[in-house]
Amino acid sequence: MGVCGFDFGTSNSTLGVIRGGFPALVDLENGKKPLRSAMFFNELDHSISFGEIAVENYLNHEEGRLLTSLKSVLGTSTMNASSVIFNQHKSFKEIIGFYVAHVKSIGESLVEAELSNVVVGRPVHFNDRDSKKDKAAENVLREVFVEQGFKDIEFQFEPIAAAKTFGHENTADKLAMIVDIGGGTSDFSIVRTGDDADGSSGDIVATAGIHIGGTDIDQVIALHKVMSKLGMGGTMISSSGKELPLPKSYFYDMTMWHLVSQLYSPGTVRKIKDTFRYACNMDEVTKFLQVIEKQDGHRVLASCESAKIDLVSHGEAQIDLEFVETGFSICLSHSDLKGLIIEKINSVLNEIKSMLKSVGLSGDEVDVIYYTGGTTKIDFIKNRIGALFRNARTVEGDAFGSVGTGLTYDAMEKFK
Repeated sequence: MGVCGFDFGTSNSTLGVIRGGFPALVDLENGKKPLRSAMFFNELDHSISFGEIAVENYLNHEEGRLLTSLKSVLGTSTMNASSVIFNQHKSFKEIIGFYVAHVKSIGESLVEAELSNVVVGRPVHFNDRDSKKDKAAENVLREVFVEQGFKDIEFQFEPIAAAKTFGHENTADKLAMIVDIGGGTSDFSIVRTGDDADGSSGDIVATAGIHIGGTDIDQVIALHKVMSKLGMGGTMISSSGKELPLPKSYFYDMTMWHLVSQLYSPGTVRKIKDTFRYACNMDEVTKFLQVIEKQDGHRVLASCESAKIDLVSHGEAQIDLEFVETGFSICLSHSDLKGLIIEKINSVLNEIKSMLKSVGLSGDEVDVIYYTGGTTKIDFIKNRIGALFRNARTVEGDAFGSVGTGLTYDAMEKFK
């Protein structure tokens, strides 16, 4: 029976198997461990591509549908909805199943055996406010893995999985704060490590999480830096001659990775055109309509994401919108980014403070902070979190691999 750990992430996913008695992450795409959580459904030949290739196919204007950040629908009202794929309505559970099956097949090719036992990572909360939807999300994900041939399925909180990786790498520290901020959620755990810890549940002091991640940062960049240039905030003249604000809902949908494709249906396009035909700021609105007609909404978000990454890596960035209009770009500065995400970061900090308070700890008692998840690469976020733990040293984990490795450690323990 093959054993594995599966980190199904909002932005990227990893798969860990056991090689030589130790966890090993599988190369899922072009020699890289993470596979972007994206699929492109080619309408011409009915093929499905995955990861960065899927995004490239979309950006090359191949005819079809790009779906990304599918984990974001879990725990929401969209979870039970469907999307039209190859002229057929497919549930999101079926669509996620395509992705899981693809990753599973790569792993099975490597180990030359069926992968039947799996520990699947999950955020502390799929839904921050509704425990029933949270449980329903886990049940849907379980059904996906059952339908793809897994026999024994266990779940583990992602920050606990990251803590297992940290625990195997470090024995000196006694109290560790695990910070896992990925594409969709910010998850935390406080664990006891060192020689006295045995990896049991008793070593887990606290867990917490909030539905804020990297895709939320992409969203606020798109909303506040780009949408105003595409008409949001403008007005239109009603049939009675009254000046009214343009509806914001369409602009909001264009800033959400998992919702933008809904704008492309012929009926929705007609409705938007009819609604915006009397816009007072028609020059800007025309750009918005052009993006929808060319199905370039994901390209807008990709440009915002690229600018965010460039800003973190190089200290300056331009949101490249050349595909909308020649010479069209928007500057993104560090001060812009801080201003845009400050409220979300404050929510993250409040979640951490509440977790500490719930177990009667102060930040000064924590020995080490272990960071994982791509969004922890933003220094402003790490600095704000680090200020809560004045005596703690900092350890940078594998941003995209710590959770998957920890899930595989967990699988080794659970499926002995």
